[in-house]
Amino acid sequence: MMTTDTLKPARQGIISLPPARVEQLKALSMVWCLPVADVIGRMIKEQINAGVIPATIAGVNLSRFNGAILFGFDNDDALEMTPDEAAFVVEQLRIRAMPKDSTTRKALNAAVDLVTPEHDFGLRPLAVSKRGTGINVRIGKTMKSFSPALALDLADLIESTAA
Repeated sequence: MMTTDTLKPARQGIISLPPARVEQLKALSMVWCLPVADVIGRMIKEQINAGVIPATIAGVNLSRFNGAILFGFDNDDALEMTPDEAAFVVEQLRIRAMPKDSTTRKALNAAVDLVTPEHDFGLRPLAVSKRGTGINVRIGKTMKSFSPALALDLADLIESTAA
């Protein structure tokens, strides 16, 4: 997550776990071929799919109003999108979340990675760009960074809101 005033990474949450749990997470990480953070994300996603917790992402606001999709961050003004525009954002998030060595990503690499945060001058109301392993989404002047797994969750949320 990026702070807008300093453009420095915000402090990440720290979770203390007993060493035995850490080893279990590492074992799942090896079995599932995922980073530990995505292992935790996968377990959270399972609970969302089971209906135990709601399908939300902290700081992301999505709703429908008069056929439009309203998409915003925190308490900032929401961007109004048509269902087609929402579908385009979903597609952009999913493409950027693909591994770089995937066939689809390789085929689209030039177009997908053309707009980087350094080349986004804020002229468009919304921008999706790849930054290292993360995916940046900017709405107006507010930018948030998502891991690939969380970007896929965001894509699912936008898609379900638009449906």
